[in-house]
Amino acid sequence: MERSCGGEPPGDVVVESILLAGGFSRRFGDREKLTAAVAGEPMVRRVARTVEPLSRRLVVSCRRAQREELAAALGATDGAKRDVPVSFAFDDRPDGGPLAGLASSVDEIGDDADATFVLGGDFPLVRTATVETLLTALGGEFGDREPVDAAVPSVDGRLQPLCAACRTDALRAAVTAVETPHNRAMLSVFDPLSVRTIPADQLPGGDSSFRNVNTPADLQEITGRIESETPDTPAGAKQ
Repeated sequence: MERSCGGEPPGDVVVESILLAGGFSRRFGDREKLTAAVAGEPMVRRVARTVEPLSRRLVVSCRRAQREELAAALGATDGAKRDVPVSFAFDDRPDGGPLAGLASSVDEIGDDADATFVLGGDFPLVRTATVETLLTALGGEFGDREPVDAAVPSVDGRLQPLCAACRTDALRAAVTAVETPHNRAMLSVFDPLSVRTIPADQLPGGDSSFRNVNTPADLQEITGRIESETPDTPAGAKQ
């Protein structure tokens, strides 16, 4: 089943998404951070539902030891039927940082995918409308602007590379060119790309929607915010 974008960007482009989920999350304690409940559902499921309305397929980058727990949280256990298929990519040298996770998963993206959306698995406040806006900002066949290789939010004047829309061919070439991705800054992969920067305060949810979960206190605060601000809005719904 081909799944592509509705509204803007147009429906004849194909998008696949990468969910970066492989960190050890030491500040969170001894349990799996991404399966912790956020407003009543596993965090990884909420984050996946943010990109799924615009994605043909979801590639989850994680450690091998995480697969079973993450698959259960996503409803992607063997034999499970999902509207958006999920596959897993493993980094056999774990704890190398998000760029290493991206390097392990970018080749899983289909060659016919026009764009790849990259999202950190611990960003439960990012909205589907933000994903759509960033994809449209790629321009060319995605929107009415000059085409660029990537569209990335800027939070307090700094790029947030863990929430980025990228042209697949450009992203794959840039990642392949990084000789040692382990423990390299994620931003380095964007150095050779033409990047359109979108200030976070111009995106749905504003700057605070790019806050991620690092500690149990972060989880409690973010869950409280979601429950108080949007108690009746399903995760991933456009806002």
